[in-house]
Order: sequence, then C-alpha cells, then structure tokens
Amino acid sequence: MANNYEGILIKSIDYTDSSKIIYLITDSGIVSLLAKGARKLKSPLRQLCQTISKISYNQSESKKLPLLYNGDVVNPYLGITQDLEKTSYVSHIFEVIYKLSTDIDFSTLYKFLNITLDRIEKGIDVELISFVFELKFLYLLGINPVFNRCADCDSNETIGFDVYRGGMICSQHKTDYSIFDIEFITGIYKLYYHDLSREFDYSINRKLTRKIIDDYYQHYMNFKSKSREIIGQIYGY
Repeated sequence: MANNYEGILIKSIDYTDSSKIIYLITDSGIVSLLAKGARKLKSPLRQLCQTISKISYNQSESKKLPLLYNGDVVNPYLGITQDLEKTSYVSHIFEVIYKLSTDIDFSTLYKFLNITLDRIEKGIDVELISFVFELKFLYLLGINPVFNRCADCDSNETIGFDVYRGGMICSQHKTDYSIFDIEFITGIYKLYYHDLSREFDYSINRKLTRKIIDDYYQHYMNFKSKSREIIGQIYGY
C-alpha cells in the first residue's frame, strides 16, 4: 500500500508505557501523531519514530490525535545522527522550527529544510549552514534584518549593523550596540543571501555571528534554544 504522507521527524516524546507521540514537519504544517506500541522492541513503528529522519507514512483521519498506522523510512540521516556536532546543530534547528513556526509558509520551509539536512549530511560546514538557515528563517517569520538601507530611516548611506534597530543603520541612528566591523557585516550579508547549492567561498567572524543571531532571536522572538548549551560547549561560544 502506498504511503499518503511524508515528513521529517523533529521531536518525539514517550507516551504511556509503550507508545510515543511524534512531531513531523511537513509541507502543510507541523503534524503530531500517536504511535501506539512504538516503544516496544519488536514494534514495526519503532523505526519510524527516530528523531532526525524523513519518513513516508499513513495515518488515521482523527481530528484530535491521529494514529500512525505504518510507513517507511525515506532517509535516516545517518551522516547526521552519528555525529555529535551535526546532531546538536540539527536539534537546534528543529527546536527553532517547533517553537516558532505558526503562521508561516510551510511548503517553502519544508523544501528548505530538506536542502539544509542534505547539505549537512554531505559534510558541508554545519555551523555555516545553520547560520544560513537561521537567517533565512527570520524572513519566513517576517522579522528579517534590513540590509539594503537604514532600518530606521531608509537612508542608503549605511555605516553599521544593529540588532535592536533591525539591521543596517546610518550615522544618525547608530547606538552603543551598533557594530561597524566590516568583516562581520559583509559576512552576515553573504550568509543571508547564500544559496546552499553553492560553496562557502568567504570567511566570517563566526563567534560574533553566532552572538548576533542569538541576540536577534532573543530580542524579537524572546527565544533561545536549549540545544544552544550543547553547541556552546562544542565551540566555546
């Protein structure tokens, strides 16, 4: 029997003694399903409930909590799950999606997430890819930084970047938090517009970029992922 749905499993929680509730990002939204008996070693649903995997599946049509009937693993992303650094960053990306995706273009998000995971699995720099994802995700949320003009007055004569102003700023709107480092500004601009099908042929200030992206999410979405603690231990920032 053909499977009717496809999704990427971004979260799972234990439910009762033998079951799980799984959360999938699909091209139409975030779906939650009850996988009865999935915690049992011999359950055919067990392999479908592994976080960081793409599955095709069938479900019941219940409006409350649909049941996961059966399915197949399309991609277990072993190149990610067998690497702590990659797993930590993908967990961070999944947490961003799960906590912040409400009124959003899920079709675009799902396609972009597929590309993102494929590039990470192929061994492309996971930190840089996460930067690109997080910056472009801000666009889907409608709170992306302004790069082509002053975020305050629309002046084309910009001199720096300011998280709390919402992007580039001119000399009239600089603050104590404004950043004038050319390497950083050039780098974050290139990351925001980066096409993941292309290589990263430029250098960036990684530590500062990580801080600014974190500050941006904290300021505009009041969000900081728990996975960032593990990432901080890996990178030291």
